[in-house]
Amino acid sequence: MSGGFDRATYFELIRVAGELRGAEAPAKDPLADLFCKAHPNMGNELAAFSEMPASSSTARVARGHALEAIVALAFAGLGGVRELKSFAAAGAQYDLLVGGAVLDPAWACVRNFLDLPADRDDVLVEVKATEGPITSQQVLRLCALISGPFAPSVGLGVLVCPSGATGHPTPGRRAPSLRQARLHQVLYEAKTGTPIVVLDQSDMDAFAVAGGLLRRLSFRRRELQQLHGLSEPIMEGPIEVDLPSHMTAAAEWLRAKR
Repeated sequence: MSGGFDRATYFELIRVAGELRGAEAPAKDPLADLFCKAHPNMGNELAAFSEMPASSSTARVARGHALEAIVALAFAGLGGVRELKSFAAAGAQYDLLVGGAVLDPAWACVRNFLDLPADRDDVLVEVKATEGPITSQQVLRLCALISGPFAPSVGLGVLVCPSGATGHPTPGRRAPSLRQARLHQVLYEAKTGTPIVVLDQSDMDAFAVAGGLLRRLSFRRRELQQLHGLSEPIMEGPIEVDLPSHMTAAAEWLRAKR
């Protein structure tokens, strides 16, 4: 145990967290501070990252490594985390797999915050230090990883990108409908029950305070759930449309051959 609490107190906190499950964020905030520490140097790490250039391939690699280090420090602060793992395959490296100690009451509280099933409570994290937002392709790649090699253990996917993801609201545009990367987030959770959340720069800023990561994950998790209630129907399959004008010559030639 850690944080100065004995085992009985932890289990009482688990009971309280269970009662608050599904409540609004302010009700959970006091517990978030207890089960999510901020690394003492996180503020400096975030400030240094924000000043890093991306003017060359070498600089972009260094910026990516710095962001990966920040994200690893943030997730290491979650209560009950047992291990952080990284994997490599023929295609690419998977940035971070976060696993909690099954019998640790602190991890049980974290699971309550994030609505993680007890039998699939690992968190798979991908870090993208791109200049632009995450695209549909990158979301679909994480979907494939979770549905494939990590299906038995992962209950939450997290994409961290300072620029956010396509289809998400921006200061100049509120998103009235689901589109691009955001659409795939909603469809994947509707199909599998496993959410994939995106943390942007505003979320990363919260890493420097106790409870910050846990609050932002919980907020993004609930935000994603609310999107299932949009009045517009979500089409899981593609909708056929007319060929664009620059491809009509091929269509005309095909018809002529018949």
